[in-house]
Amino acid sequence: MKTFNEFIESGEVAQAKTSVDVICVGDIYPGRNVESKAYFGYGYPFAKIGDHLTCDVLMGNLEGVVDDIYGTQIRLKTTPRLSMSKSWLPELKKVGFSIVNVANNHFNDYGNEGAVNTIKELADNAIAAVGCEHQIWIHEQNGIDIGFLGCIDDEMFSKKHEGLMKTSKIESEIHELKMDCDHVVVNIHMGTEYADKANQKQMDLAHRCIDAGATAVIMHHAHVIQEIEHYNGGFIAYGLGNWIFDQDQPGTQQGLSVKMTFEKSGLKIVQTSRHNINDYVIEYDPWQVEVAR
Repeated sequence: MKTFNEFIESGEVAQAKTSVDVICVGDIYPGRNVESKAYFGYGYPFAKIGDHLTCDVLMGNLEGVVDDIYGTQIRLKTTPRLSMSKSWLPELKKVGFSIVNVANNHFNDYGNEGAVNTIKELADNAIAAVGCEHQIWIHEQNGIDIGFLGCIDDEMFSKKHEGLMKTSKIESEIHELKMDCDHVVVNIHMGTEYADKANQKQMDLAHRCIDAGATAVIMHHAHVIQEIEHYNGGFIAYGLGNWIFDQDQPGTQQGLSVKMTFEKSGLKIVQTSRHNINDYVIEYDPWQVEVAR
């Protein structure tokens, strides 16, 4: 009979995991033309993902309202009003999503009723949301506490966005949340649409967030991939592009996913994986290591 140490050395006894894997993706909008593929089933866009997004926490930016309100209402506005069927949510849960950011310029497209219904439908599918004022989510696993926040650029903020967290308040929120967590991950909806480089305002805010205590800053809104940066012990992704969307501008049918492995003391590994959206089906490239401690 083997001793306990011999079992450990042979690999027959699993070592306790001492890290947490978090994957962040970009803009999620399975409406309009993506919805037209639903006759194949609501899992159609995700059929080729397999176990590529396996992790402990999967997060993205939900770009729109969850409600079955398509058609003339969308076309009556000069700017798009984005809504998606609630039938997508069980499929997003199957992919592995545990949390989404809702602080963006489309969350209130259908007023307070649409926003409240979106939060309800997410909760009914066991998907958490951040991005409303003082709304946080803490994931506790393997002795590591990771807090999540979301916010929208003050320049996008208007009366219809009342109740969402603004960038002008995010540093104080980070500082407060960090007192209860080992790490803070911040999702920020800002940037210049269709620009493949971050602007100075993005860079300045991201640096301030890291300096305030965040371990990672994840941005979206450009709908195209922007650069990544390692700053002061933290990680910044300035634009993850689209995860699933029906836009046809150059670069909008590609996206970047970021996989961060957190240990108690900091980030151990950061990996990235690009994907293409082909006929509204997500097809991933292999993961690439960006930094290892």
